[in-house]
Amino acid sequence: MLGLAVTRVARAQETTPSSPAVGYTLSNGLRVILEEDHRQPLVAIRMSYAAGSGQDPNGRPGLAQTVQALTERHLSTSPTRPFVLLQHAGASDLTAFTSFDETYYSATVTRGALELALWVERDRLDSVMQFNDFQLRVEQSVLASPSRDETTGRTPVAPRALIAAVLGQEQLKPSATVDDARTFFAAGYRPDNAQLVLVGDFQTATARELVNRYFGSLRNPNVLRLSPPAARIDAKGKRLSLPSEDATNWLALTWPMRISSLRERAQQELVLELLNQVLERASRISEQDAAAMRPNVQLSPAGANALLVVRLPRGVSPGTLRDKLEAEFARLARGVAADELARVRHRVQVRWLAAWEYLSQRATLQASVSKITGRPITAQEYLSELEAVRESDLAALGRGFEPKDLAEVDWLLPGAKTANQP
Repeated sequence: MLGLAVTRVARAQETTPSSPAVGYTLSNGLRVILEEDHRQPLVAIRMSYAAGSGQDPNGRPGLAQTVQALTERHLSTSPTRPFVLLQHAGASDLTAFTSFDETYYSATVTRGALELALWVERDRLDSVMQFNDFQLRVEQSVLASPSRDETTGRTPVAPRALIAAVLGQEQLKPSATVDDARTFFAAGYRPDNAQLVLVGDFQTATARELVNRYFGSLRNPNVLRLSPPAARIDAKGKRLSLPSEDATNWLALTWPMRISSLRERAQQELVLELLNQVLERASRISEQDAAAMRPNVQLSPAGANALLVVRLPRGVSPGTLRDKLEAEFARLARGVAADELARVRHRVQVRWLAAWEYLSQRATLQASVSKITGRPITAQEYLSELEAVRESDLAALGRGFEPKDLAEVDWLLPGAKTANQP
């Protein structure tokens, strides 16, 4: 099995594009990454803004996600929704998402539709002129009413809601006004707070010309830019019980984390893989099934802490898995065996390279890694960092975990008495 993994890594390395990625910044502050890959006639585009839910103003929960939804309603020059326009042009992997520290829009388009995709993203920056009370109320009602699972007919619990609870944020009870949305947009949706990543079948010189044509003349509004999210999560000893129609349990825990280099990112990814193995053993499911269930463990950097959100497998109680996770960190602190680290490393390497081959995921990886390095990387560069991680590095991470940092969240069926009730 180990030999097969090595072979897959080697073959994937041979097919990695030879053209290095280029990173630069426009005069208005827009950060750009361009990476040529001519093996498919496709281009992945990812536009992100440092405007996430962690920057929602006090008393305005869900504002970042509401603004994201408003920018998707239609173009400033057409009643057609942006994603619909791209779908008509053959686009796939259409995504818009608001996380703790950013909001991003991504799509994979044909080579000939790249300019259209850039025009859509440029036009999105004018969509604020179309914000109105009716659209705002529609989007707020959607956000306040969780969607149901089409298979079970139940309303599942979203990890975002759990994260908000652990962070002490209010649940989505929209109260923002159009002026609030416009103010947030002006502070967050601006060139000096944005990053554009293109990966795929284009000539770098041509792509640079297109990027400059659509974004080079943009000016930043004369208002303060959004500040980064709070530097620390205070979730120690917190235990929450919230209602849900889905009898699914979750755990949330935090521990100190610093990711200021590729090496530290590689160390954290290996720790997450070890935690996923704990989930597999606890739920007695196969590695293939566990991979299909990802992300079971979600890591959200938030300043000086990591927030780990775990969806409990069916039949596994929160207390059982909490104990297993604590035991795993204690084992890490004592040190893992070299052969176990080698197996985990190769699993991460193979998964990384599989993602790297998928254009939209590579665009996301480049965007994520560039926050650490300030530049794009190659697949081999990160693989080398994974190889350099030693048992002592993981032991140091294990010693950094404190069981008292654990925050537990139970999701109960309607009508059940919660821990917060008498």
